[in-house]
Amino acid sequence: MKTSLAVIIFAFSQLLFAQKTIPNAALKAFAEKFPNSSEVKWEKEGNEFEASFTINNVKMSANFSSEGAWSETETTISATELPEAVGKAFKEKFPKHEVTAAAKIETPKGITYEIEYKSGKKTKEIVFDANGKTVK
Repeated sequence: MKTSLAVIIFAFSQLLFAQKTIPNAALKAFAEKFPNSSEVKWEKEGNEFEASFTINNVKMSANFSSEGAWSETETTISATELPEAVGKAFKEKFPKHEVTAAAKIETPKGITYEIEYKSGKKTKEIVFDANGKTVK
Protein backbone atom coordinates (compact mmCIF):
# COMPACT_ATOMS: atom_id res chain seq x y z
CA MET A 1 0.00 0.00 0.00
CA LYS A 2 2.80 2.45 0.85
CA THR A 3 4.47 1.68 -2.47
CA SER A 4 1.25 2.37 -4.40
CA LEU A 5 0.76 5.69 -2.61
CA ALA A 6 4.37 6.67 -3.28
CA VAL A 7 3.97 5.83 -6.99
CA ILE A 8 0.77 7.89 -7.21
CA ILE A 9 2.39 10.88 -5.48
CA PHE A 10 5.46 10.63 -7.73
CA ALA A 11 3.31 10.41 -10.89
CA PHE A 12 1.23 13.40 -9.79
CA SER A 13 4.32 15.49 -9.04
CA GLN A 14 5.77 14.64 -12.45
CA LEU A 15 2.51 15.69 -14.09
CA LEU A 16 2.61 19.04 -12.27
CA PHE A 17 6.26 19.55 -13.24
CA ALA A 18 5.49 18.77 -16.88
CA GLN A 19 2.72 21.40 -16.89
CA LYS A 20 5.16 24.00 -15.54
CA THR A 21 7.82 23.30 -18.16
CA ILE A 22 8.28 26.28 -20.43
CA PRO A 23 9.28 25.57 -24.05
CA ASN A 24 12.83 26.61 -24.94
CA ALA A 25 11.54 28.70 -27.85
CA ALA A 26 9.40 30.80 -25.49
CA LEU A 27 12.29 31.18 -23.03
CA LYS A 28 14.66 32.27 -25.80
CA ALA A 29 12.18 34.74 -27.33
CA PHE A 30 11.54 36.24 -23.90
CA ALA A 31 15.27 36.61 -23.15
CA GLU A 32 15.82 38.34 -26.51
CA LYS A 33 12.86 40.73 -26.11
CA PHE A 34 13.42 41.53 -22.41
CA PRO A 35 17.15 41.11 -21.67
CA ASN A 36 17.04 43.41 -18.61
CA SER A 37 14.13 41.67 -16.87
CA SER A 38 14.25 40.41 -13.30
CA GLU A 39 11.98 38.47 -10.92
CA VAL A 40 10.68 36.36 -13.82
CA LYS A 41 7.87 33.91 -13.06
CA TRP A 42 6.24 31.77 -15.72
CA GLU A 43 2.81 30.21 -15.94
CA LYS A 44 0.67 28.62 -18.62
CA GLU A 45 -2.19 30.82 -19.75
CA GLY A 46 -4.51 29.00 -22.12
CA ASN A 47 -2.44 27.95 -25.13
CA GLU A 48 0.32 30.43 -24.31
CA PHE A 49 3.01 30.93 -21.71
CA GLU A 50 3.01 34.11 -19.66
CA ALA A 51 6.09 35.59 -18.03
CA SER A 52 5.52 38.04 -15.18
CA PHE A 53 8.61 40.18 -14.50
CA THR A 54 9.97 43.60 -13.67
CA ILE A 55 12.17 46.03 -15.57
CA ASN A 56 13.41 49.12 -13.70
CA ASN A 57 10.91 48.40 -10.88
CA VAL A 58 7.97 48.38 -13.33
CA LYS A 59 5.73 45.30 -13.27
CA MET A 60 5.12 43.71 -16.64
CA SER A 61 3.92 40.50 -18.23
CA ALA A 62 4.41 39.06 -21.70
CA ASN A 63 2.81 36.16 -23.53
CA PHE A 64 4.50 33.78 -25.96
CA SER A 65 3.42 30.72 -27.91
CA SER A 66 5.22 27.42 -27.47
CA GLU A 67 7.05 28.27 -30.73
CA GLY A 68 8.29 31.54 -29.21
CA ALA A 69 5.96 33.93 -31.02
CA TRP A 70 5.28 37.03 -28.90
CA SER A 71 1.62 38.01 -28.65
CA GLU A 72 1.31 40.62 -25.89
CA THR A 73 3.10 42.74 -23.32
CA GLU A 74 1.19 44.31 -20.46
CA THR A 75 2.88 47.09 -18.48
CA THR A 76 1.44 48.40 -15.23
CA ILE A 77 1.06 52.18 -15.32
CA SER A 78 -0.50 54.80 -13.07
CA ALA A 79 -3.68 56.66 -14.02
CA THR A 80 -1.57 59.78 -14.60
CA GLU A 81 0.46 57.91 -17.24
CA LEU A 82 -2.61 57.22 -19.38
CA PRO A 83 -2.77 59.25 -22.59
CA GLU A 84 -4.84 62.40 -22.10
CA ALA A 85 -7.53 61.19 -24.54
CA VAL A 86 -7.90 57.92 -22.61
CA GLY A 87 -8.22 59.63 -19.23
CA LYS A 88 -10.76 62.08 -20.64
CA ALA A 89 -12.83 59.31 -22.30
CA PHE A 90 -12.88 57.32 -19.05
CA LYS A 91 -14.05 60.36 -17.03
CA GLU A 92 -16.77 61.09 -19.60
CA LYS A 93 -18.01 57.49 -19.58
CA PHE A 94 -17.69 56.95 -15.82
CA PRO A 95 -17.77 60.36 -14.08
CA LYS A 96 -18.41 58.84 -10.65
CA HIS A 97 -15.69 56.18 -10.82
CA GLU A 98 -11.98 56.24 -10.09
CA VAL A 99 -9.25 54.27 -11.83
CA THR A 100 -8.06 51.49 -9.48
CA ALA A 101 -5.46 50.05 -11.88
CA ALA A 102 -4.19 50.75 -15.38
CA ALA A 103 -2.03 48.99 -17.94
CA LYS A 104 -0.53 49.66 -21.34
CA ILE A 105 -1.05 46.65 -23.60
CA GLU A 106 1.16 46.16 -26.63
CA THR A 107 0.33 43.56 -29.28
CA PRO A 108 1.43 43.06 -32.87
CA LYS A 109 -1.75 44.98 -33.83
CA GLY A 110 -0.94 48.06 -31.73
CA ILE A 111 -1.26 49.62 -28.29
CA THR A 112 -4.33 49.79 -26.06
CA TYR A 113 -4.93 50.87 -22.47
CA GLU A 114 -6.80 48.79 -19.91
CA ILE A 115 -8.44 50.51 -16.96
CA GLU A 116 -9.84 48.75 -13.90
CA TYR A 117 -12.43 50.51 -11.76
CA LYS A 118 -14.89 49.70 -8.99
CA SER A 119 -18.60 49.60 -9.69
CA GLY A 120 -20.32 48.86 -6.41
CA LYS A 121 -18.52 45.83 -5.01
CA LYS A 122 -17.41 44.58 -8.43
CA THR A 123 -14.15 45.36 -10.18
CA LYS A 124 -14.71 46.02 -13.88
CA GLU A 125 -12.40 46.83 -16.73
CA ILE A 126 -12.59 48.71 -19.99
CA VAL A 127 -10.06 48.99 -22.82
CA PHE A 128 -9.40 52.09 -24.92
CA ASP A 129 -7.17 52.82 -27.87
CA ALA A 130 -4.74 55.75 -27.57
CA ASN A 131 -7.38 58.13 -28.97
CA GLY A 132 -9.91 57.27 -26.24
CA LYS A 133 -12.11 55.03 -28.36
CA THR A 134 -13.58 52.06 -26.45
CA VAL A 135 -12.10 48.80 -27.72
CA LYS A 136 -13.77 46.36 -25.30
